[in-house]
Amino acid sequence: MFQKLFGRKKASAKQVATSPVVKPAGTVVLTSPEQLADDIKVAEGKRKHSLMMQLAKLIENDESVLNTLNITLPENELLMLQLHFTKVEPQTLGSDTLQLIACEGFNASVRQVAALNINEESVLVSVMQRVKAKDKTVYRIVKNKLEALQQAAKAEQALLDKQQAVIAALEQLAKASFDPMYEAKLRGLVDQWGQCGTHCSAQVQSQYETAHNAVQARLEEEKTKAEPEQHISEETTQAELESKNDHLQGNERLPEAEEGEQSEQRQAILNTLLEDLAGCIEDGDYTEQAITQSQHFLTGLQHQWRETEQVSTPTKAENQAFHKACTAYEVGLAKLQSLLAEHNGYEGLMAAVKEESNKGLMSELEHWVQDIEPVLGDKTPAMLAKIKQALKDHEATLAKHRQQEIDQVRAIRGQIRRCQSAIEEGSIRRASGLYQGVEEKIAGFDFSHHAGLKKLLDETTEALEKLRDWQSYAVLPKKEALIKKMGALVQQSVPPEERAQSIRDMQEEWKLLSRGLQNRQQDLWESFHELAQQAYEPCKEYYAEQRHLREVNLEKRKEVVEQLSKYSAMIDWSSPDLKEIDRVLQAARNDWRHYSPVDRAASKNVQKQFDTLHQGLFNQLVKEQSVFKEQKQAIIEKAKSLLELDDVKKATGEAKKLQQEWKKAGVVSRKDEQKLWKEFREVCDALFAKRDEQSVQFKAELETNREQAEAVLTSLEGLTHSETPEADQSVFENLKSEYEQLGTLPKEHYPALNKRFKAACEAFNAVANSAKRASADAHWQAIIKWVKAARFDNLSAETLAEQWQAIKVPSPAKGLFEVQNQWQNPVDEFNQAVMHEKTLDIEILVGAESPAEDAQMRMNLQVRKLSDGLGQQVTPALVHQSVVEWLTIGSVDKGTYEQFEARMLAARNQYLSKNLK
Repeated sequence: MFQKLFGRKKASAKQVATSPVVKPAGTVVLTSPEQLADDIKVAEGKRKHSLMMQLAKLIENDESVLNTLNITLPENELLMLQLHFTKVEPQTLGSDTLQLIACEGFNASVRQVAALNINEESVLVSVMQRVKAKDKTVYRIVKNKLEALQQAAKAEQALLDKQQAVIAALEQLAKASFDPMYEAKLRGLVDQWGQCGTHCSAQVQSQYETAHNAVQARLEEEKTKAEPEQHISEETTQAELESKNDHLQGNERLPEAEEGEQSEQRQAILNTLLEDLAGCIEDGDYTEQAITQSQHFLTGLQHQWRETEQVSTPTKAENQAFHKACTAYEVGLAKLQSLLAEHNGYEGLMAAVKEESNKGLMSELEHWVQDIEPVLGDKTPAMLAKIKQALKDHEATLAKHRQQEIDQVRAIRGQIRRCQSAIEEGSIRRASGLYQGVEEKIAGFDFSHHAGLKKLLDETTEALEKLRDWQSYAVLPKKEALIKKMGALVQQSVPPEERAQSIRDMQEEWKLLSRGLQNRQQDLWESFHELAQQAYEPCKEYYAEQRHLREVNLEKRKEVVEQLSKYSAMIDWSSPDLKEIDRVLQAARNDWRHYSPVDRAASKNVQKQFDTLHQGLFNQLVKEQSVFKEQKQAIIEKAKSLLELDDVKKATGEAKKLQQEWKKAGVVSRKDEQKLWKEFREVCDALFAKRDEQSVQFKAELETNREQAEAVLTSLEGLTHSETPEADQSVFENLKSEYEQLGTLPKEHYPALNKRFKAACEAFNAVANSAKRASADAHWQAIIKWVKAARFDNLSAETLAEQWQAIKVPSPAKGLFEVQNQWQNPVDEFNQAVMHEKTLDIEILVGAESPAEDAQMRMNLQVRKLSDGLGQQVTPALVHQSVVEWLTIGSVDKGTYEQFEARMLAARNQYLSKNLK
């Protein structure tokens, strides 16, 4: 099929004998490798690549040719060929050479090999910028290598940060006061170093050893001091305990003064806890050392609190306050430290808050503030206030961005509408300028949530392209465009079927353009045909790629089986997450279908493993879902019992609660879910139907309102034929107010009634406006009649003067009385031509239609006005002035006058009816 599509037709013997040989544009005569090497030296761009490909084909047939090119071929091109034929190791090439080959190599494999061997970050960045939108594969290779380098650097920096954190904690511990947990803290830090200090520089190892030795020395010193006092301390502690027991046994109730002292001590403990909580929030220390210290501090205060309980029982309020504070300290502080660790401190956390996409973080912070703020009371730290302000600022920023998007959509839509208007008018220059403005406005705009706007843009683009086609209909430009399109297809990466279809479509279009041209433009055809052959080359690799794809898909399916097997072993069937299991099975099925095609014989064993695993999990899932099926059946039975209740409102309320229980119930199979839901829905529908039966009275009220609305609308519609609309204005306003104050109308009748109401209002307003216009235009009508009478009725000068005095003459028409004598002159054909042209002028001015026989004259007049730059805004005053100029024209015969007068009056009335209210 492809040979039929792209193969050259065999010429007949006669054609071979008589037709001159025409070489394709850009074709190189293959004389020798040396000649090709000389041409490569001066060639550029695609021509240079084409020459290199031809030279490579020669070398494939005879590799000894490559050795003869060491002197004649430029160094970079020689390296490309050597790299193509694996005659040189890419690791031995310099970064600049690899960069050049990756960007300008003559084929994809050479560019990809060069890109894979670039390891310097700056060179990778440069290559990525140069090949973007030109070579997707090289761009992806370079981007992946750059990301890998950056991730390695980040991991190395994170490890160094952990090491420095442990060293800082040791240095701080060496300076801290000694307590019973001192040695435990040291052991904890040593364990942390064991996790992160295995790979470190000599300088960092030296810092650690110095800090560790300082802490160890401090610990030994404190142990030495504590040994003489240990025995005395033990005896004293025993004595104090015996004294406390005797005191408690001998006194059932403490004196009030001592109870007050214990209460004050508990309050001090609570204040200390809250102050430390506020301090921890303000410091923002999320290191392991700080977390451990906080836990020990909380444990110590809890121990002190329990000691006060041994002396006197705290009040309920005291217990609640302390427990809330402990919860906030333990949970809230841990949450904050987790967020700080995730975002590398307050600075990173605040930066993350400013990002619009961090909705989850916003929710976490809001809940955290709501939990912490009431506990702290007046001890709120400044950092908590900053977090609250940051949340508030983030919400304001989101609102601002939403408004900006709305404004941008309005601006784009308005620009598109103006462009469409220009297209409808056939103004290609103005439409192109407006479309350019549209492209500027949509730069960077996301259409994912604006499908309607995208559709409007596509329609406008299509309409503009059609208009441009009409403006440029010559064959030659279209053929040149096809050649350019075919050349672009050579560089594009598209599926073989799509590529072949594109080539076929372009060839069919070429045939249509070539009809009737015979053998002319043969040079263009040769260029087009050569590009088509180059574009078809990737299709030859299609089947080889398909074979490789089947092998890759088989490996992917093996990975799916391995992952499903691991997941099956991890499931705890004592408390399974059925939704997750169902999602995993669905994902496994989707992946299995996605990784196709595969070789059927080779995948038989893998298919069997997948079927066994999948079916086993699916059977267990169905077994677990049977429990939830029984729960939903019980909900259905409860819903059926509600049908017996007389209180329909209570029954429907209970039904809504059952609907919520249904949502919270577990997952069952899709088939059972549909069946059970249908049964449950029918019961609920029956309950709601009973509720609807009680709405008869409401429907009756709706019907009454409808009848009243019909009566009001009939009266309103009668006013639309009024001969005295000004006198009936008050009646119209009363009827309008009466309709608007009616109660609720039936939903099915409301659109029709409202449509009648609007139509009646519009009709009456039109009648009233028409009457106003007629009254305002009476003096102009009188002047037009007077001019006609002065021309053709043979009235005396006295009669004409009396009639003129009776008219309220507007200022533009005052000069008509002075020119009446010229109307009595003999008929002049020149005046008739002037009146004809002036009539067309008025029709053009107000946008009125002209007779078909005047089309050419009208077009000439429009062209003349455009060339004279007479475009101006049309106003009533301008129209009146044009009418006065028409009336002023000299003598013409009555038939001609009446013919043009009718057209002038029609154009004038058309304008005034639209623009005078």
